[in-house]
Amino acid sequence: MRCWQFAMLNDVAARNGWTTFVSMQGEYSLLYREEEREMLAYCKHNGIGVIPWVTLVSGVLARPGTTREKKLSSADTTIINRVEELAKKKNCKMSQIALAWVASKVSSPIVGISSIRRLQESIIEEIELTPEDIKCLEEPYEPKAICGNL
Repeated sequence: MRCWQFAMLNDVAARNGWTTFVSMQGEYSLLYREEEREMLAYCKHNGIGVIPWVTLVSGVLARPGTTREKKLSSADTTIINRVEELAKKKNCKMSQIALAWVASKVSSPIVGISSIRRLQESIIEEIELTPEDIKCLEEPYEPKAICGNL
């Protein structure tokens, strides 16, 4: 959804005395950061929680060599390689690096869990990314077309 659409729906609710949005759920990951254009700032300004999904891009940011038939750009591949390199450097899982990055941006990401082990791996409170780590992960990103309901 485009930010202006979300803002208009929120305004209609406020003008009619209806409940306004308390959260926004959208796609957000190291490989899809388009919500940074406007939506994250709008939500922060209006006290709306952001609950991103597809934070691990169906496993692409969790395991080396996973593509799930998703077409990846060269920038995406570079980001994935940097996630893998950083995970090795910090002696943790790729998924933990990707989730630590998301957690540096928002507080409540949705993570798909298929086992107790995956749940335990998703607890990333001890994984800290430095500003240099974040810059390294973000630098190759290339903007994409907005996806979702338009």
